[in-house]
Amino acid sequence: MRQRFKPNPTVKHFEGYNDFSGGWNTETSNERLLDSEFVMMDNVDLSWRGSIRRRTGRVEIPTGIPAGNAQGMWFYYREGQVAPDKIFAVSGKLYKMGPNDQVAVELPITNLASGFQTELPIEAVQYNQTMFFATGTKLVEYDGTTAKVVEPYKPTPQEAIFIGTNALADNPAAWIEDGVDTVLVATGMNPSKPTGVVNEELTFVGYIAKPDSITSVDYKWEWKLSKDENFTVGRDWTNGAAGKTWTFKPEKDEEYDFKLTVRDANDTTVTSSYTLSKYKVNKTEDKEKNVQYDVSGIHTCRRILLHWDRLIMSGDNKNPQLLYIGDLRNPRYFPTTNVLDFSSNKGEPITAQVRYKNMLVVFTRTTVQTMTGKSPDDYTRNLVHDGIGCIAERSAKVIGDIVVFLSNEGLKYLVHSVFTLETLNVKPIDTPIRSQVPRDANACAMVYDDQYWICFPDRNFILRYYYTGKVWTRDISSKLNIVQFAVEGSNVYNLTKDGKLYKHDNTVYNDVGEAYTMLVESKFYDLSMMFNRKKLRRFYVLAKHYSTHVNLKVKVFADGSVVLTPDVGEALVDENGNVFWIERTEPNLHFYSGTVVGTWVLGGSPLGDPDISVQRASISGKCRRVKVQFSHSENVPCEIFAYGFEFKESKI
Repeated sequence: MRQRFKPNPTVKHFEGYNDFSGGWNTETSNERLLDSEFVMMDNVDLSWRGSIRRRTGRVEIPTGIPAGNAQGMWFYYREGQVAPDKIFAVSGKLYKMGPNDQVAVELPITNLASGFQTELPIEAVQYNQTMFFATGTKLVEYDGTTAKVVEPYKPTPQEAIFIGTNALADNPAAWIEDGVDTVLVATGMNPSKPTGVVNEELTFVGYIAKPDSITSVDYKWEWKLSKDENFTVGRDWTNGAAGKTWTFKPEKDEEYDFKLTVRDANDTTVTSSYTLSKYKVNKTEDKEKNVQYDVSGIHTCRRILLHWDRLIMSGDNKNPQLLYIGDLRNPRYFPTTNVLDFSSNKGEPITAQVRYKNMLVVFTRTTVQTMTGKSPDDYTRNLVHDGIGCIAERSAKVIGDIVVFLSNEGLKYLVHSVFTLETLNVKPIDTPIRSQVPRDANACAMVYDDQYWICFPDRNFILRYYYTGKVWTRDISSKLNIVQFAVEGSNVYNLTKDGKLYKHDNTVYNDVGEAYTMLVESKFYDLSMMFNRKKLRRFYVLAKHYSTHVNLKVKVFADGSVVLTPDVGEALVDENGNVFWIERTEPNLHFYSGTVVGTWVLGGSPLGDPDISVQRASISGKCRRVKVQFSHSENVPCEIFAYGFEFKESKI
């Protein structure tokens, strides 16, 4: 670095700063910070032409919902209706608010009158004209009129054997039973395994429906290879319980057909048959197909999404590492064989699941895994990382070409390899502000306006990541106890912890009446002369005028001294002679509305208002480094374009 050894102390210098693109950085030392990076950047919007602009706020939307624990909010899109209904889950109950409704009304849930669990967040997804809620108590559906517990689909015998029984049923194993009918009917058979193994016994149980008048039934079992024409008798007519069950040992790895014929033992002319076709027998056991998972906890799932026309759920309290995959285009059918186990020998539950490109990313607290494929026949489970995972279920979001999520090590992102889409890498995204990121499982996030927002409701602040510019800012106010963001078109809604609904409003500069403080603090600048002492003269600010006055509180620090301050505290003496110091601050830079002529400030004028102007303040002091702090707390817009220092240099 070159520097003049003999400076001219009579020459005035000016150094200005108009680049704020570096955003907030709390991790880099002052000497290594870029001039465009700031050690404090609160309640600032950096998306406006690169200037420092006061962010906009939010207003409250009255819903009439009793205060309680907010568990979720979604949009229900009705056919032929331009704007969607808003659906809320608060303290174990569902509420609906139409686009023209003034208040929300409760949606009673048929067969779940007492409501669902009240403590944990839930998820919902709309499939065609039905919305499905994974409530943590029962799977609930809403068709636009009525909410009710989902009635499990009853699979046919072929579906139950080859696809799987329905995990949503109270007793999936009892998918077929003997019944009552007006005539004798063979209703099906149940093999002991979904697929057979060569030279290993299979046990078949036959089922019938009959009138009470038939008191005794004979059973006949036959088999053949599916490619053959004629059946072979496996066991001839056998009466009662002995005939109802049959054991068969296949000798070839082929597809088999099995036929059950039944007759009235007292009238052998009354018969009925049922055939199971193309039953697969393998050389070795298909462990994936024949594995039996404990699916009894499926009703306690709280997470649900739609992936390749299949509903997918997780969050089972009993087996939280299981992922339940619904049948294709049948949202009321979750085959017991369509289950993937994402355990990692750590006993960790699934914490989040996100669709990313053509795969499903599944997180636990310390792992990242993926599920690729479009059907159970070609699903593949892959491990991406065995030490980093997602701790906040509502933090994982897709941003363009990456997935961002909150881990125990901070905010991370997944990006695919340049060589193959199925290979993902985990990288940090919060490097400039890592120490400011809480490890909070209640955090929630959204993607909107080229930004990733993550809110920490227990701490009342939001971190915003401008992913096109890769910079961070922070929003702080007491109203930011947000547990879920919901975006519908250009409308952004916030559901708070206590069930209130806020909406973003670009015309207000407060959070539901609270005028937050825009606070921007720079690093210590060397003013291009690191080793010289500087004699400060003036400080300049270039900012925008509005229809209302813009009043800034500005502090300028010269090394450890304050050379410009909004503090106007004073000492007061009470009647007893006691001295008190009253702390008070007042704006010390003003950008007035109206037309400015010289030092006169006039009202509205046909001459028009100035767009921007430069305001200055005298400062004095000798220092090596200088920094500035801007504060703006009024409920009006504010935009700063640049600032600068006038100074003289002295000897080293």
